Amino acid sequence: MLKDISSSYRYHSKRGKAILAEPRGSNSLRLAVLSDHVVPRLQSILASCLEEKSLSAEVYESDFGTYQIEVLDKSSALYEFNPDIIYLNLCSQAFRERFYSLSLSEKESFAESYFEEITGIYTPLADQGKSIILNTFPQIEERIFGEDSPCVLNSLSSNLNRLNQLVISKVKSNPNLYLLDVGFISSRLGLLNWYHEKSWYQAKIPFHPFNAVCLAKALSDILAAIRGKLLKCIVLDLDNTMWGGIIGDDGVDGIKVGPGGEGEVFSHFQNYIKTIHEKGVLLAVCSKNEEENAKIPFNSHPHMIIKEEDIVCFIANWTDKASNIRQISLSLNLGLDSFVFLDDNPVERAQVKDALPQVVVPELPEDNSEWVSFLDRLNLFNSFGFTDDDLKRSQMYKEEAVRVQAKTKYQNINEFLISLDINMEINPFRENDVARIAQLLQRSNQFNLRTQRLTEGDCRMVINNPGSYLGLSVKLEDKFGDYGLVSVVNCRRESQNLFIDEFAMSCRVLKRGVEEAIFEYLINYCRENEIQFMRGEYLKTPKNNLVKELYGTLGFIKLEETESSSLWELSVMDTQVPTHFINVRRPND
Repeated sequence: MLKDISSSYRYHSKRGKAILAEPRGSNSLRLAVLSDHVVPRLQSILASCLEEKSLSAEVYESDFGTYQIEVLDKSSALYEFNPDIIYLNLCSQAFRERFYSLSLSEKESFAESYFEEITGIYTPLADQGKSIILNTFPQIEERIFGEDSPCVLNSLSSNLNRLNQLVISKVKSNPNLYLLDVGFISSRLGLLNWYHEKSWYQAKIPFHPFNAVCLAKALSDILAAIRGKLLKCIVLDLDNTMWGGIIGDDGVDGIKVGPGGEGEVFSHFQNYIKTIHEKGVLLAVCSKNEEENAKIPFNSHPHMIIKEEDIVCFIANWTDKASNIRQISLSLNLGLDSFVFLDDNPVERAQVKDALPQVVVPELPEDNSEWVSFLDRLNLFNSFGFTDDDLKRSQMYKEEAVRVQAKTKYQNINEFLISLDINMEINPFRENDVARIAQLLQRSNQFNLRTQRLTEGDCRMVINNPGSYLGLSVKLEDKFGDYGLVSVVNCRRESQNLFIDEFAMSCRVLKRGVEEAIFEYLINYCRENEIQFMRGEYLKTPKNNLVKELYGTLGFIKLEETESSSLWELSVMDTQVPTHFINVRRPND
């Protein structure tokens, strides 16, 4: 295992060094790492891991042992750097050194007092709306009380357990905090492979130096999730992937899924996929099969975990799978980089990987009993927060398919939109909606004018400063169902101007008139509050070309333009209200 990690360490170190020598884009996130130890080559390894996720970062590392002073000193280099995200990177050995210096009675409550110190470090930063990453603390192979160590209050083992519970509890209750579970990383590798005490004594490196790549990969997963780099749909093969055997040859009674033997392997795999689905990830089927045969197990096999109603798009035919995945992408209106394709057949995987390089295609092990642990190590579906819209996502996409079918009945788009009987609810930012607002801002890439990626803390700042900001969340429903919260607008009051700081929308509601209805609301707001001009900016990203000319279509005048941005202005009093076919309910209606 360490041989594989050492090879990965050398690769990422070399690749990251080359990346750091290149100029970083304007969308780079700003990360500060505050440590009580040394992590070898963290910046270069992290740069390489982030590049694999199409991300880049400017990283500030505190000098060894100075992180507490830097937080307390408002004129320090930390505040000058002004990070978006702070990783408070603390280790078990530093905790251990403090622990052994205490009296027996002091050891009984050391975890609690140490956690108070941690809270005192991150709180000033969290109060500024910064995102804070805390880590858990791996156990150490020093159990003075033997098997009873976890039960003895003044043991090192008990203190580390309590400290981890305090960290986890605080992260669960504070939306500005995120968890990096170093304890789990160390247990996956095994403590014998994680620790390297000589490195601690010689250089204050708390683990085997090669394990820096494990830490950097986990950190990059968190940063990607915070930045909205999420996979949204699993495309599943069927025969010998969802069950053992071939449904067309073996029949429903001959396939293997359920208790005992090989069937239990497929049940475990389905349970794992179903659990991912339950956190909001869509499931689709892409199988070389007759559709009628392919659906039989979902509806009639007693041990199938995943049912047909869990599948948002079901394609079973004899067309090549890359073409079918393109069709699924179009049907769901999701980019190909939102998909993961799981297939037991290496030939099918190679064909999809070659034709659709944007799609994630894991090389599943030959032994299917290893699939779940293999996929879990990839950590493809790392995410934070869970909203009601996540629970309803699959149903929402099915309703959209019905809308697409209904559209063919009408002669023109206006007739279709009128027939939908669309109702919109516009509200100021509210505490109950903050998690979903932040989630939408993190995940929206195509319809996102400035891609500011506001956090939950940023959203609460908007709520707490109504004189300076106008934050709006938009919910939508029609005769086919509820879209949920689909758009977010955040504006700053600037004297006689209203500047649109962020405008993002789910692509599920494109061409419904949503943006026109929102701007009608904003125009009326400006007129009621004697604001003369509305200003908006477009900042180019690799994915948001869709909205490059949005302000122009809404009647704004372009004030200036560069290769990567444009600034627009609308004279509120002189403009006409945009046309749409949506029934809008304002907060006071």
